Parts: sequence; C-alpha cells; structure tokens
Amino acid sequence: MEECSTYVGIDVHGKELVVCRLSVDTGELEEARFPHDGRGIRRLVKWSLKGVSGRVKACYEAGQWGFELQRKLVEEGLETVVVAPSRVPRQPGPGVKTDRVDARKLARLLSLGELVEVTPPTVEEEAAREVVRSREDARKALHAAQQQLVKMLVRWGYQWQERGKRWTQKYWAWVKGIRLPEEWAQRVLEECCLRVEQRQEELARADRLVEELGESEPFRGAVQRLRCYRGIDTLTAVGLVTELYQVVRFGSARQAMSFVGVVPRESSSGERQRRGGITKTGNQLVRRLLVEAARHASERPTVSQALARRRAGQSGEVIARADRAQTRLHRKYWRLVRRGKLAHVAVVAVARELMGFVWAELGAA
Repeated sequence: MEECSTYVGIDVHGKELVVCRLSVDTGELEEARFPHDGRGIRRLVKWSLKGVSGRVKACYEAGQWGFELQRKLVEEGLETVVVAPSRVPRQPGPGVKTDRVDARKLARLLSLGELVEVTPPTVEEEAAREVVRSREDARKALHAAQQQLVKMLVRWGYQWQERGKRWTQKYWAWVKGIRLPEEWAQRVLEECCLRVEQRQEELARADRLVEELGESEPFRGAVQRLRCYRGIDTLTAVGLVTELYQVVRFGSARQAMSFVGVVPRESSSGERQRRGGITKTGNQLVRRLLVEAARHASERPTVSQALARRRAGQSGEVIARADRAQTRLHRKYWRLVRRGKLAHVAVVAVARELMGFVWAELGAA
C-alpha cells in the first residue's frame, strides 16, 4: 500500500470538529475547525485533501460518537480510522490540554504508528450491540431502583431477616405489608415499589428482545454453539457474540484476553518479576459475562438436563470442546483454591481461560 504523505488528527465534539493536518515531507502543521454536521464533514474532507498528491489518513478517538463519523468520512473519500483512547500515549507532567493540542497529538502519533486502531463494526453489528447494551442499561436501572428501596427501608428500621435472596415472592409480600408511620414516607415507599416493578418489566422486555436477536441470522449459529458451554445461556451468548464481533481480528487467544482486560498487570525490571491484579481494560460487559459464567467452574463437571437440551442438534465436535472446557476449568479453579488463592481470584483466572475457549469457538466457524 502507498505510504501516507499526510496525517490528520480530529478531536471530536458535539458542535465542532477540531482538525490538525501534518505533512510528512515538510513537517508543516495546519489547523482548522469545522461544524459537526453534514456540511462541516464535507468541508473537513475537502480541506484535508486540498493540495495533497499522496495518500491521506485521518483518525479520531473512540468514544460516545461511535463509528458513524468514520463511516461518513470514508464515504466522502477520506481514509479514517478510530483509535483506542486508552492506548494513546500520555505525556508526563501537567502540560497543556486543549482541543488543538489533542488534534495535533493525534496527527503526530498517527504518523509515527503509535496508535492502536479499533476494528469498526458493520452497521448490522453495531445495531446488534445496541440491543445487548440496552439490556445492560435496563439491568443497571433495576439494580439502582432495588437499592433505593432497600436503603429506604433500612432508614426506617426495616431489614429482611429471613435467610435467602431478596426479590422473591416472599420478600415482596413482606415489603407490601410494611406500613410506615408517616403518610409522606409511605407514599414514597409505594413509589419506590412501583419503580422497581416498572424496571422489572423493562428488563423482561429487553430479555425477550435479546432472545429474538439470538434466534436471528447471522448470530444464531454462534449463539447456539456457545450455549453448549456450562454457564453460558442465551443472554450471555448473545452478549459475547455481539461484543466480540469479528473475533478473527484477535490473532490469538491472548490478544482476546487482553481486549477483555482479564490478563494480569505486570511491572518487571531486570531479574525481578512482579504481577498484580487484572488490568480491567477493554470491554467491561464481556468481562462481567465471563466472570458470571466462570462461577460454575467450582461445581463438579456434569451435564444437566437444561444443558443437554441446549446441546441438542449440535455437532459432536462442538460438544467435545465444551466438555473439555468444563473439565479443564473445574480443575484450574480447585488447583488455585488449594494453593491458597481466594475464590474470587480463582474465578477471574477461570474467566481468563474461558475467554480462550470462547475465542476458539467463535473463530472455528
């Protein structure tokens, strides 16, 4: 591919795009600002390509603006990539941070090859991710409403004394039977209960939408294969498939683990090696799904009736891989626990290895 002669850094905001153009031949820096709309994007592309004979490459940091800007710039004829903000080198010291400085830094780092590009999803893949992330938002909203109700009851001296989980029918009967001494407090309690019930209905609708997505093409095959693994059912499988789109972009299982942030931190120098907790960088949703699925590794390997139903119709090769994963993860969990590792540390280690199986399974298609 032809070498780039010009690099463009774009600092994106809601109302404007701050742009810096760097010429490799002369080292000249040019700066401009354009409104963040259709006309401004066309002007930005025209300005970036004006007077340039060679290849031009632009970039901006991934964030709330998604990949739509990148698609529009490419459609207008400007080669554009989205880069990972967490991997952008930071200068030491307080320094000066402005939109112009950020755009200039992106252009320079892009010319040096110091930025990590993010593989953009297709429009269909991004739409599927919206379904899963909407369900995640509904789950968080329900949890927040539940916590608000529990804390209010605690403030008024009511605590659930029964053994077992909250939010069962028995728990709800107990909550509905509470009558606070003050009318206004009672009305607030009723509003809190109503809010929780509404959030439960929203989560149920989101669950049904995710299940429909899992039954549709092109996700159905990958979802059905992942459901052969213990601890992974439809909701988890759909989340993994949509968030790990184009899994072949990870050249190895270790790269996929690093993307999820389940690899250990390391600070080694000379003969001394020091490793800490996991990095927790990358996709937080995938990390949570993996950890929840990895909790099943503490149980003895077995095929329950529900798991057998999920495996119906799948090839023997897929089932063999799932069985191998179940046995290996169980052994790893108890090997770590017997060495003195805390249970939650062992679960995270199992989640890291489970990511390797997921990467292999999705890449096997």
